[in-house]
Amino acid sequence: MPLVKSFWKNLNFSNYEQPKIHCPTCKKGFINPIKDSVKFKETAETVALKKSDGPWSEMDLDFKFSCLLKCDNNNCGEVVSCAGTGFFDQDDPTFDEETGQYWASYFKYFKPEYFSKPIHIIELKDLYPSAITKKLEDSFKIFFCDSESCANKIRIVVEVLMDALKVKKTVITTGNKRKNLTLHARILNYGSKNKELSDLLLAIKWIGNSGSHNSKVTKDDTLDAYRILEYVLDKLYDKNATHLMKMAKIINKKRIPLSQIELSKKKKRRLLE
Repeated sequence: MPLVKSFWKNLNFSNYEQPKIHCPTCKKGFINPIKDSVKFKETAETVALKKSDGPWSEMDLDFKFSCLLKCDNNNCGEVVSCAGTGFFDQDDPTFDEETGQYWASYFKYFKPEYFSKPIHIIELKDLYPSAITKKLEDSFKIFFCDSESCANKIRIVVEVLMDALKVKKTVITTGNKRKNLTLHARILNYGSKNKELSDLLLAIKWIGNSGSHNSKVTKDDTLDAYRILEYVLDKLYDKNATHLMKMAKIINKKRIPLSQIELSKKKKRRLLE
């Protein structure tokens, strides 16, 4: 399922709404808060505000929370711990005819910053090399709490991808010395084979560079990097996507439907499967 930015940017739990987060273990079920496991405590700043003489409302308050979530797949039942910050948000005011006043209802929201088992922001397909999967999981661990570090981790995924694609790491200089190639140079070298994917990988590298240089990186930025990376990985490793690309190339070349193209029966059967 393609990444939806708004889902991950606004991910939180409330008393009446639970986001559909796939279990990171079985990838089939959804993890949901275990009843009565949610614990929260007001921050020192909130406690001080409530003791002060100044005006305040629930919208000014915040707290820290922890809870346990369990996979609803009976064949899995994985338990994941979660911690983060909490806040109040206001529902649409309702009019009380007896008093002639509007009353607002406030709901607690719990915004995760940490999961004990990293939640998969993009799907980790079995077709991906294990080294890439491992580095992606490393980035997932800090997605919710540190966008700069997360962007840098995604950049490392690109480095590992260059290794998996066997893009050379070094060159021999005129002085007959071996010189290490930068990631930028390696991506450009890969462009001689696949310009489209090379351009996409360069975009991820620039986002990752900002994270490495302590520049301000947002969740929007890291989600952009994930969306691009997901597309690249599917192009490279998703057999169905590769299959469709081959089919499209043949149709585009002949400019007629596949059924009308003269191919061996075996090849045509493979393309139609």
